[in-house]
Amino acid sequence: MKIELRELFGVYCLHYDQGRKLSLMLEATMKLKEGVTLDCFGIRIITGDFLEGAFSKLLIKYKKNTLMSRLRIKSAKRYVENSIKFNISFIARYNNDKDFKKIIDKHFNPISANHTIKDLEVLPIEIAEETEAEETEAEKPLYSVERMDVQSLDQPTSCHGNCSN
Repeated sequence: MKIELRELFGVYCLHYDQGRKLSLMLEATMKLKEGVTLDCFGIRIITGDFLEGAFSKLLIKYKKNTLMSRLRIKSAKRYVENSIKFNISFIARYNNDKDFKKIIDKHFNPISANHTIKDLEVLPIEIAEETEAEETEAEKPLYSVERMDVQSLDQPTSCHGNCSN
């Protein structure tokens, strides 16, 4: 079976609900033990939400290797193909590795993990001194009180010696 994502969703595969529509189609082929080709020609953006909708329920029923053996990705840009493969691996690990699931739920889904925001611990991140200086520079406001020369749109940026004023 061949599924053309662009025909179904346009060039932007963004929403969880779109992914669920794809999931239903993939599930039908998985039940029949058939292979499926995802034609990704022209897809410009594919999000994690879309991919979660498409693969989360499938990866509860089927192992990652089974899914990947039946799934072929065709005409995908490298970042689209990498995103699909990464999300499939992430979802499979989330479903099968209890420790990984606990960490993800605790830090990213506190409601389902029965934690409150106050319970979340900040993961230790080592920052080099150079990075700290860059971050302080980035925290400065984007506006300035300094004078800014603005050229009128009807004046050429350069007259190359042919200006008459």
